[in-house]
Amino acid sequence: MSHVYISPVNNCQLCNAEFNAETPMYDCRLIPHTTWANICEDCFNGCNCKLGVGYGQKYELQELESGNKAWVKVES
Repeated sequence: MSHVYISPVNNCQLCNAEFNAETPMYDCRLIPHTTWANICEDCFNGCNCKLGVGYGQKYELQELESGNKAWVKVES
């Protein structure tokens, strides 16, 4: 079973870029802080974020069997 991000996510919480099916969304910790955010790939790279337990996960917008679209975790 896939891990699906259930909160609606539309824009990067740092630069306000709109998320879409062509770009991933990251749910990650903003190092060195304890703050977490949903951010775009440019902000992920620019803020030196990383993936893994305690750091972040990568999601892609995918169509589910039900026909609905959801952010599905593809890497952590």
